[in-house]
Amino acid sequence: MSKIKSTLDIVMERTKNMQLSEEEKQELRRKEWSAKVDGWIQKYFNGRMYLRELKTHLEAEENSHPEFRKIFKDELIKHIDPEEDNNNIFQVLTEVLGIDSEQYALKIKSFRKIIKEQKEKHATEFLKQLEQKGIKGSSIIANLQKDPQWKSLHERLLNDFSK
Repeated sequence: MSKIKSTLDIVMERTKNMQLSEEEKQELRRKEWSAKVDGWIQKYFNGRMYLRELKTHLEAEENSHPEFRKIFKDELIKHIDPEEDNNNIFQVLTEVLGIDSEQYALKIKSFRKIIKEQKEKHATEFLKQLEQKGIKGSSIIANLQKDPQWKSLHERLLNDFSK
């Protein structure tokens, strides 16, 4: 009777003589560290880890891997959401990394101003279109969440912010 091999067995058998290049090893390490940092950040956001613990973990990893600090910063910045409260992220930037969060706060403020202006513009245009179709009145409110043009613009603005 022949043995049925799992996918993992087949992959391991075919790759047993293969070696990872230094670049591939570094990329795997970076992914592993990013996942580790993301886990810490989530624990902090969920109240399961204190700021001092986060700082202790970072310092321990940074002692053996100097590039770990940049990975930590990059992962933290990925969590910035311009439509949400980011004070906990700013606190980590300031107190753990020693980075002034003002530049990020200004970027968020600018984003929110653009969104507000664009939202008002689209709402006005949407109401004008309805009025041209004979739909008008004081109780008519533009529902931009149903407007495909607004959704597209909003998504593009969010993507531009994340860059």
